[in-house]
Amino acid sequence: MNLKEWAEKLNGCEYGDELSDEDKKLLEKDGIVAVFGYSDDNIELEGAMYDELPAYDEETYYWFGKYFVSNNRINEFLDYVDDEFYVFKPILEPLFKNNFERSYIISKPGENCQFEYETNIPNVEWFNVMEDGNLYCKGFVFNKNDLKM
Repeated sequence: MNLKEWAEKLNGCEYGDELSDEDKKLLEKDGIVAVFGYSDDNIELEGAMYDELPAYDEETYYWFGKYFVSNNRINEFLDYVDDEFYVFKPILEPLFKNNFERSYIISKPGENCQFEYETNIPNVEWFNVMEDGNLYCKGFVFNKNDLKM
């Protein structure tokens, strides 16, 4: 299935029952990743990649080739480098801070739901996750090959 078909299939799914094991295998086969909220503090990535990203309040994640890394973790690492290996900070900081072209996901509390996202990943398709008939989060699907370093 393509992105639009996956978004249509997932639209209206129930929180906690978003994807069957078979759906996860098919997403992986199609090279597609589904992104949606879980609990009150996690971003779930399922399909062509699997990850659980902490999402307290507003959190920004940048794509670093194999993983999404939070802006907070980048800052913690650079603080550690500054404290312990200060001569390397001028070299490393631009590598981590110049993220303007990298793919990103921003998680934030929704106005009318638990989670909403912003992203610069191209060609995403959006879907709604419901909980007891109410909007729980606005998820999206994307093709893993569209991620930018």
